[in-house]
Amino acid sequence: MKTHERQAARRRGSTAAGILAGVCLGLGMYGLVHGMRVEESALRLTLSAITLCCGILLALRIRKTASRETAANKNR
Repeated sequence: MKTHERQAARRRGSTAAGILAGVCLGLGMYGLVHGMRVEESALRLTLSAITLCCGILLALRIRKTASRETAANKNR
């Protein structure tokens, strides 16, 4: 596999992970706000909180990977 093909595949994966992180953040925030407003059960609030945390962790992971790749490109 050529270098530019690997970079394109990595970029697609990063884009997909970014979309997933955004969806998790959005659904988690919506679930928490909506659940607190209508006083949903604790289970729904817990699931919303877990979804929000997964989105945050995924976004932080993407950011960490991007900064590492940028540093590696500068060293070349």
